[in-house]
Amino acid sequence: MLLRPSLVDGESGEGHWLRLAFEHGIANPAWLADSARVAAAKGRVKLCPACLSLPSGRWQATWTGEALWCEQHGVWLVDRCADCGRRWTWATVRFDRCGCGAAHARQPTQRLPAGLASAVAAGDWQLETLRWLGALSLHGLRCRPAKKAATRDMRLKAALATRGYEAARRWPDGWFELLELLAAPAQRTSGLRNFNAEWPHLMAKIRAARSAADRQRLEAATQAFVLASRRSQLPIVGRNVAPAPTLRSLAAEAGIGLRQLNSALAKGRTTTSDGRSRRRRVVALPQGVLHEQVQRRQSISRAAAARALGLSPARVEHLVGEVLRSTPHGLEAASVEALSSSVARAPLPRVIPAGLCRLGEAMRILIPGEATVAFVRALQRADLGKLRGDAGAPVGELLVDREEVRAWWAQQARGASGFLTLPEVGAALGAKEEVVTQLVRAGLIDTVLRQRGRRKQRVVAQEDLARFSARYCKLKELAAEHGIAARQAYPWAMELGLKVVTGPQVDGRRQYFVLRPRRDC
Repeated sequence: MLLRPSLVDGESGEGHWLRLAFEHGIANPAWLADSARVAAAKGRVKLCPACLSLPSGRWQATWTGEALWCEQHGVWLVDRCADCGRRWTWATVRFDRCGCGAAHARQPTQRLPAGLASAVAAGDWQLETLRWLGALSLHGLRCRPAKKAATRDMRLKAALATRGYEAARRWPDGWFELLELLAAPAQRTSGLRNFNAEWPHLMAKIRAARSAADRQRLEAATQAFVLASRRSQLPIVGRNVAPAPTLRSLAAEAGIGLRQLNSALAKGRTTTSDGRSRRRRVVALPQGVLHEQVQRRQSISRAAAARALGLSPARVEHLVGEVLRSTPHGLEAASVEALSSSVARAPLPRVIPAGLCRLGEAMRILIPGEATVAFVRALQRADLGKLRGDAGAPVGELLVDREEVRAWWAQQARGASGFLTLPEVGAALGAKEEVVTQLVRAGLIDTVLRQRGRRKQRVVAQEDLARFSARYCKLKELAAEHGIAARQAYPWAMELGLKVVTGPQVDGRRQYFVLRPRRDC
């Protein structure tokens, strides 16, 4: 050999033999006397085009082994020719160019992401884990990401590591975004998602990671993702993630009965199964239980609402939906309070005027159940004036003028469905219900049987009531028009020859009714 260049500090032995052949002008290093050393060298050849473009460029020992980038220039190493596509080996590569003649210095390079080298050097992430994350992002769960990450091609390694580091440098948000990207949309048939159906075999792949630190970090971020999802519209449950709380535990924590909570959460619960024990259990979402707990605190039972309003439970049922808002736990307390405060009140006088009675009593006697909502709306509009009573008194205990209630219902009944109940007929005639019943039994007023609500009831057509009122009248009222006292009304009618159709001395009825004289018709 004419020249014997010494090995430069940092230069690889194989690179030294390539340089030796290059400086002697030997086209093929295999022609050297000690060529067996170069030919026997194993492993893929990697190089940094930026280093070999320098006048003092040498093949660095740091390019061998598991190295993937040049620390001096911050670029990924290259292992194949961009012109011919051939992967380099020590038997075919040359010092400054490929076997096809393409110069190494002109090979394209790819910049290393900022921070990747320092993260790997500090042990924050293993390069193998970054490539696995990149394979997950590019190919998905069903394409064997571990095998994809084990590729020996430098361009693929660089692409996978770069893609994986994009998720790793924004940890754990990058992992959360990757999980949403990997989720199987075809499996989303309801609001609840099963982890193993959305991300099949993901936990097994995570547990197969070689780095214990990376494995723990992946598992912790996955569990955090699952727990965060349970506060969203697409909560995640499943055997391989943190278990969702059972209905029994949530009911005990919230102070709600298990049966009541189970009924209220009919749409917000699901069953999960344990593949090992084959046991199934019902789970629910904490935010759903919290919502039910808040609703329960803001609700009162129907019985309590009836006591607070001073009305019967039946009257309260008529108000549900129109005036009072219902909840799974009863009635909304705010709507009960709003009803109580919406009725105008006047202070009680020292001497209570005659004709006043409790509102609850007036409703029971004069207002039918189906008219409850309309009557309460009239009270809220103050159509009957201010009710008498203390500010804190229940609505049903307030005092109201009975005649005003009777007049209001008489006006409503005229525009109703055309049929009146017996109490409504009594209100229209100014008679008690038992008097109306006696007139019906005497055959003076015709009734029909009609369905009202959940039961059948005897009602009177408005035409029949008008026909009765045109033919008959109270003897007391007729006598009063002629200045006759009520006690002398019956003898007076007998003297005039009026036809008395019912009464105490005619058929034992409680009140006299007579056929109207012609001049009164």
